[in-house]
Amino acid sequence: MVISFLYQVNAEDIIISDVYPPPDGMVGILNPELSVRITHGDNRPIEIIFSSDASGEWQEIGRIKEAGPGVYRIRPRDMTRRGTTYNWEVTVSDGKEELSKRFSFNLAVFVGPKSQVITHSDCWKYGYIKHGWEKGKFFVTTQRGTWAAYDVDKGWYRTYQRLMRREKMTGNWKAMEDGGDLGHPFWGYWNGAYHVLGMRADGFGWQMASAKTFEDFGKLIYEKDLKDTGTRTIQPHWEEGTTYTFSEDRAWIMAIDYDEQTKKGLVKYWEWTKEKGWGAPVIVGIVSNHTGRVALVRHTREIWYIFVTEGEIGALDGQDMSFKSTLKYFKSVDAGKTWSALTDTGVPAHAIWSSVSFARYGDNYYVFLSEGRDTYIYFTRDLEDWKYDHRTRQRVAKGMWCKPNGTLLNQCALIFTVASDLSYHDEQYGIIVVVPEMISHPGKPVFLSPDDGAKLPSGTKEVELSVKVSGPQTYDVAFYLEDGTFIGEDKLLRDGDTARIKIKNLEPGKIYRWYAVSRGALLEYYGCEPYTTSDEQWSDIYSFSVSK
Repeated sequence: MVISFLYQVNAEDIIISDVYPPPDGMVGILNPELSVRITHGDNRPIEIIFSSDASGEWQEIGRIKEAGPGVYRIRPRDMTRRGTTYNWEVTVSDGKEELSKRFSFNLAVFVGPKSQVITHSDCWKYGYIKHGWEKGKFFVTTQRGTWAAYDVDKGWYRTYQRLMRREKMTGNWKAMEDGGDLGHPFWGYWNGAYHVLGMRADGFGWQMASAKTFEDFGKLIYEKDLKDTGTRTIQPHWEEGTTYTFSEDRAWIMAIDYDEQTKKGLVKYWEWTKEKGWGAPVIVGIVSNHTGRVALVRHTREIWYIFVTEGEIGALDGQDMSFKSTLKYFKSVDAGKTWSALTDTGVPAHAIWSSVSFARYGDNYYVFLSEGRDTYIYFTRDLEDWKYDHRTRQRVAKGMWCKPNGTLLNQCALIFTVASDLSYHDEQYGIIVVVPEMISHPGKPVFLSPDDGAKLPSGTKEVELSVKVSGPQTYDVAFYLEDGTFIGEDKLLRDGDTARIKIKNLEPGKIYRWYAVSRGALLEYYGCEPYTTSDEQWSDIYSFSVSK
């Protein structure tokens, strides 16, 4: 959501108002869309020129001819250095009068305090944070049935929220008042909606509710709107699920399903597809502990990792923080069809207090772990080699040790949530950590297809756009029309790969001008326009048309 600021500049007939970003304000998104409203007293045709000094000198970044009154936007390219003040200018001319006005804003490393309480949390906490479908928004769910939200331009803008309303209370959960008893909640976005999941009332498997926006969950009723997913587990009550979204029509639930008879945890996934719904569980491997989140990292299209914390877990309710467990992984080299034996990284991490989670940009990775009574992040560019030294290991929360769960906020910052202590009812913190800027060094996308100026046969309704990718890391490629309209994204590409996306609903006789942007890979599919990043590379602009 863009907040409109009334900032009005007048000539005799020309008025500039509703300037965004707000003049002398602060924003969190790189290359924010510049926007103004133009009105004209005599309604004469006008020409609008956007300019900026972001490249080091004043340059035109967009021009709109034969325009009328309305809101006009332009997407800049060089506003990518955080902690920097950027200047931009709008010039409006009707052939008789000309009005120019300059504005500025600060591009923040992050917005809001580094640490603040965002909601309460019960039982074993289960904080869970991910990037939402909307650009620049992050949502947190916690035990039981609460949520909070962060916006890169506004900070923590929703806190202490209830996921769903409850009509009847049962059991000994009076502290939750009308909040739903949604056990160990987690969520994802696919099939055009948000889906929040939690343990079934009988404890075996998951139930799910769906909504178009996160805010819409507040309109749902716990007893009526939760639906059985049909998934079933061996272990009751303790599961911590994780969702991963691969595309609009494919998603996974992952968990450790503990077998009391064998005293082994079975690392499993349940796959959802649009055609078949939730599939049967697939066992990846065996671990010794019974709880903790499972982290899936698709490093490339073929090489995948599943990370867990595994080993002796120490005491639980007695709060003995001693342990002999470490970060370990299963590896697949065939896109999840088969998995290796469990491999130890040697990085210490409590098997109960840790909820394994990652932040990724390109081939730069951070992992969030609990060690003793503290929370640490580790950095690596090699998922099989986590360096244990002062340069790559950083303590980010002292004494707030319970189940950190985090992700990438931007190339310079991580965002995570962590419980404050081990009392039954306590506070959940939202914390931001500034880190060295992560760079992925993409090459310029080349060999665009269709050829520039191509004329497609009459009746063509869709066409595949493609570019070749280069660079030393892993990349996502986003495709845009010349005016900045997002077409779609192809993910997990390496040097020499071809990124492809289809553009649909083509119109005869219309000229389509488009380009592609290569940037460091992120963890999973979001379904929305990705962030603009400081080291992205733009292709040339190509055009095609459909014959009448």
